[in-house]
Amino acid sequence: EPHGVLGVHPATVDGLAGVVVRAWHPEAVACTCILPGGAELALESEGGLFAAFLPGETLPFRYRLRFRFADGAMWERDDPYRFL
Repeated sequence: EPHGVLGVHPATVDGLAGVVVRAWHPEAVACTCILPGGAELALESEGGLFAAFLPGETLPFRYRLRFRFADGAMWERDDPYRFL
């Protein structure tokens, strides 16, 4: 059930409400979340699973993902898991 893990979900961390964004791409070496307005947030990686907590954000939450690969290639796209 990938939608249960990947995409954007409500979350609470240290008493702060917000959302968590998770993306899976085992070949990528980095992933950036492009936020509304163009700000960028690097997602932390653990074995191809990238994630970040965004305090104060709520659903629905629009964003794009930019993946970077070891050979220097990059690609950016809407996250299909953002659409529940």
